[in-house]
Amino acid sequence: MRKHIHVGMDVGASAVKCIVLDTDGKILWRQYIHHDCRVMETVERVMTDLVAVYEGSEAFLCMTGQGGEDIAERFGVSFIPEIAAQSDYLSRFGRDVDAVIEIGGESAKITYLHPVVDQRVNRICAGGTGAFLDHMAKLLGTDTMGLNDLAGRGTKVYPVASRCGVFAKTDIQGLLNEGAEKADAALSLFHAVVAQVVSGLSHGRPIEGRVAFLGGPLTFLPILRKCFAEELSLDGDHAVLLPQSEYYLAFGAAVSAEKSELADLKNVKLHMEKERADSISSVNSLIIFALLPCKKSRAALTDSLYSAQLILPAHGA
Repeated sequence: MRKHIHVGMDVGASAVKCIVLDTDGKILWRQYIHHDCRVMETVERVMTDLVAVYEGSEAFLCMTGQGGEDIAERFGVSFIPEIAAQSDYLSRFGRDVDAVIEIGGESAKITYLHPVVDQRVNRICAGGTGAFLDHMAKLLGTDTMGLNDLAGRGTKVYPVASRCGVFAKTDIQGLLNEGAEKADAALSLFHAVVAQVVSGLSHGRPIEGRVAFLGGPLTFLPILRKCFAEELSLDGDHAVLLPQSEYYLAFGAAVSAEKSELADLKNVKLHMEKERADSISSVNSLIIFALLPCKKSRAALTDSLYSAQLILPAHGA
């Protein structure tokens, strides 16, 4: 008997995330790979791995993310906007959540869920995003996970500008020149990110009740979550890290996939490869993801966190 699977793929500004659910909503497989601006190549890699595991299954595939709409249209698969994917994710894990704070590679969001959905997004400036944290980590001679470790040892918070990476770099360099500890500089950066996101997006509206944290940086940087909780006076019952928080958009797309049409994973993969080959060979061809931000300063998080993660063996194994 052929198995039905629901596949959600999130093509984001810094990474491609994919998750596979069975008909009962159980996670079968997932993958999280930073694309470092090689978006099409990374999507093809994910599809290749997916086909290797689930070729022959009846698949319902849905895409989301800021790079997902174009690729979904080109390859004839379903697409849903990020806010719809988030809503589908929260319908599974966050029914009692009042607000959501998200930090991605190059965006930050606050979503109020009551009395109606009200989402505020920062896509104009990298301040308060994962790219900003990556850049500041390099300045302090570490990576993003190392920045979290440093901040965990910090005891003093200095004023640091986070709205602009140039100003932040000037502030941090000045602190170091004056003899400040790197740990205090890292903790100050985290508090600056909190201030940027909260003040820059809430516009004075209180962030209250149960607040969920989503996205890679807030999943893997517990000290950053702690700084948000302190700023918003949230106790352990009200500062919530939901399951699969780094995959939340892909998960939401997979939930939505059961309402989409059947997709032939193998044909989609082959179509992707042909499209990419045609794009490379044609001087005048459209580069599919040319509009995606490409910041050379963005550093990948540790490979151990973002390598392929096979949760269960292939069907029939």
